[in-house]
Amino acid sequence: MKKSKYTLNGDAAFDEMLEKHLGDISEAIKKSKVSKNIAALVLGGGYGRGEGGVFETADGQKKLYNDLDFFVIAENLSPSSLKKIDRILAGIGESFSRKIGIDVDFGPAKTLKQLAKMPFTMMWQELREGHVLVYGANDVLNSLPDYDLHDLPRSEGLRLLLNRGAGLLFARQRFRLENINTADRDFIGRNLYKAVLACGDVFLMLQNQYCLSARDRLCLLEELGAEDVELYRQAVRFKLSPQIYSIQELTALQELVMNMFEKTCLHFFSVCYSFAINNLQELKIALKDKDCFMQGVGIKEITKNYVKNVIYMRRLDDYSLFSSTSPRLKLLQFLLGLLFEYHQHSGYTNCAKEKNFLKCWNKLN
Repeated sequence: MKKSKYTLNGDAAFDEMLEKHLGDISEAIKKSKVSKNIAALVLGGGYGRGEGGVFETADGQKKLYNDLDFFVIAENLSPSSLKKIDRILAGIGESFSRKIGIDVDFGPAKTLKQLAKMPFTMMWQELREGHVLVYGANDVLNSLPDYDLHDLPRSEGLRLLLNRGAGLLFARQRFRLENINTADRDFIGRNLYKAVLACGDVFLMLQNQYCLSARDRLCLLEELGAEDVELYRQAVRFKLSPQIYSIQELTALQELVMNMFEKTCLHFFSVCYSFAINNLQELKIALKDKDCFMQGVGIKEITKNYVKNVIYMRRLDDYSLFSSTSPRLKLLQFLLGLLFEYHQHSGYTNCAKEKNFLKCWNKLN
């Protein structure tokens, strides 16, 4: 029998602690000025799917590790009213983040009408299939389109690689610090293993085999004979029971993860473009030829891409500004250069290039 509602390695005491926090957060929102406009509050993320992390201290205490990721479903309100909800909940989130010791995040409020028009993304489909209702109607998420996770669009693989690659860049920045403390080592390990999970998840997406549970995904990777499956197994173990590693352990892990991430990106694009791409130079040539992620995209999305490229891509010294290519595709290409090429050059000015990338990534991720 499963001991915990929110984790695989927790227990009744852990659940009681988490539910106390959820109850306090719920009460704070009910007392706020916007409570009457909120139809439901839903916990997503690892704890919402029942696979949240349990950090065990030296004296045996079980503590929360992952962020608390809340999705806010509002009544059918105006954009200005939604922004008011977001502002007030952001303040509540900051207060509870300090109190609990982990990030308490509220996503931008979505109306009931907006739910019915949500695109097919990993985030929303995972929420539909695995969540905990904190308060509101039990059927509040039924209006979300019911897609099949096995059929995730490849643009979601692109998004995942971009975001986890950014995490690898953040980890490298922590490695550069003169004094790396415990929090830094925790941050580095978490982001390295998130990148490992992304590599396995993208492999399954390409096989139309992606599913909700990390443990089930591990079993599928073993059955399919995926490379680096032992590293994925370690990442799942870390996800469920995180720990803090030494600098020596993290340095060795980083080398393995970087190799895995580069191979995964090249494999991903090889499948998407239907021909072998063996290195970053070949990838640049392929990306100049066409954008395979734009097939079937409507004029509205094409126009958005055109505007975003004009506004943001100049930061990356991109000379094809006037194009409808997916900005995420350009960002990932630039990021791979940061991770695997530019830093090797003696004249590399990491701060400028990385800052420019991160400014764009913060706007477009």
